Amino acid sequence: MIEKVFVQAEAGVPVDEAFHKAWHGFRKRRIPCDLVEEQTLLDGSLPLTRQTLVAGAIRVVEQAITQIGMRPPTANNLPEELRAYFGRRIQKTDLGQVRKQWRSQVSQEACFLKPLDKNKAFPAIALFDADDLRGLDRFADDTRVIVSEYVVFESEWRAFVVQGEVVGLAHYQGDFFQYPDRDTLLSAIRDFHQAPAGYGIDFGVLSGGRTVLIEANDGYSLGSYSLNSVDYSRLLEARWEELAA
Repeated sequence: MIEKVFVQAEAGVPVDEAFHKAWHGFRKRRIPCDLVEEQTLLDGSLPLTRQTLVAGAIRVVEQAITQIGMRPPTANNLPEELRAYFGRRIQKTDLGQVRKQWRSQVSQEACFLKPLDKNKAFPAIALFDADDLRGLDRFADDTRVIVSEYVVFESEWRAFVVQGEVVGLAHYQGDFFQYPDRDTLLSAIRDFHQAPAGYGIDFGVLSGGRTVLIEANDGYSLGSYSLNSVDYSRLLEARWEELAA
């Protein structure tokens, strides 16, 4: 059971809409909350336990998870059990192979690149030529990555899931009149047997109207979009308690 929540803040104000929703949602549920500066969250001075949830940026939360003896989970953004919903070619490889291919004289198809094992180790990027890889120079060749076929989504949506139940659906990019297919969305959630207790799962609508999986996102640090604050706090709590068990 969560006894207290520390929310990342700056000058006494949550530094992100999601952090504000966490603060508001937990307070509405009468769970004590403190607003805490990032450096205080990172320097190990807070009395953290498995019953003290930290809401903040992904690296801040991972530092807190590590401090109390838990291990940050490995990313699982495109679960193999949901391959039927990918709707595009997906390859798992390493950054060295990608660099080798794109620096060769052989023409490459445009693609998307994102980290495989570490959540948000770098933002997903679109690759059109070798110069697009320069922003990843600090990452070693053995960094595991996901390479996906370049497709254009007409609209993008996130479903928020707590203990297998959809508690919200948010549009976050593209044409908000292009709705995801309800049956596809619910079927993918049912088929995600290894899902965390709290998570977000993103779907895109292609130009032909087909709904496909963009990615799943772990709930320990997650953009809230239009989800209400109480359900957002429930999602964070469900995932934290699962990690702390």
